[in-house]
Amino acid sequence: MQAFHNDPKKKEEVLAALSKTPIGSDGIDYFVYEKELGIPNEVGQWEDAIANELAREEVQEFVYSCMDSVNVGADLSTLPAQIVLWQFEHPIYGLKNIRGIQKDLVLMGFCEELVALYRNELNGTPTPPQALQNLFERVAAAWGIEGERQRIASMQFARKWAWIGARKWAWIPTKGWSGGWKWLLAATRNRTRSSFSAMISAWIGARKWSRFWEPGTTRARALSTAFLECLNREKSTTAL
Repeated sequence: MQAFHNDPKKKEEVLAALSKTPIGSDGIDYFVYEKELGIPNEVGQWEDAIANELAREEVQEFVYSCMDSVNVGADLSTLPAQIVLWQFEHPIYGLKNIRGIQKDLVLMGFCEELVALYRNELNGTPTPPQALQNLFERVAAAWGIEGERQRIASMQFARKWAWIGARKWAWIPTKGWSGGWKWLLAATRNRTRSSFSAMISAWIGARKWSRFWEPGTTRARALSTAFLECLNREKSTTAL
C-alpha cells in the first residue's frame, strides 16, 4: 500500500480540502483511508484517537499536519507498532519508567511480550490476531489477581493511617501501576479506534501520577509530535 496511491496530486487535493473544511464533531472518517488515500485505516484510527485528546483548537492543525507529514508513496503499515513502542519505551514518557510498573515483574513480563510482537512487526512479521488474543486472556486473568491484591493493600494502608486522611492518598501510588495494566489490556484487544483510544487514555492517566505537574494535554501533544515524526520518517517506497 502506497500513501496517496503514489500520486502527488492526490496529496495536494487532500491538503487543499483540509485547509477549507474544518474537522467536525464526528472526528475523522478513517474508514476511507485505505481506499481513497492509500493509507492503512489503523493510521487514521490512531490519528482520530490522538485528536480526541488534544484541545479542540489544536485538532484542525494536527489533522492537516498528519496529511502534510505523509510522504507520497510511503508504506505506513508499521506506524501503529512504532507508536506502541514509543508509548512504552520513550525515555521521558515511556510507561516502563514508572516505578510501580518496574517493580511489578508480572506486568513487565507481559509488556515485554507485547513489545516483542510489535518489534517483530517492524521487522516485517505481522502480529497474528490470535497471539494478541492469547496474551489478552493471560493479562486479564493476572490483572484480576494482582489488582485485587493491590486494592487490599491500599485499603489496609488507608485504615492504618485514616487519621491523616490516608484513604484519599492510599490509591495515588497505584495509579500509574494500574494504568500500565489498563494500557496493556487495551493493546492486546482488537486493533480498532476504541482500543487505541483506551491505550491513549490509560497511558495519559498513568503518566499523570509520575508527572503530576503536567496537564493531560501536554502528554497528548508529546504523543501527537511523536506520531507526526513517525509519519514523516516513512519515506516513499517508489524507486527514484
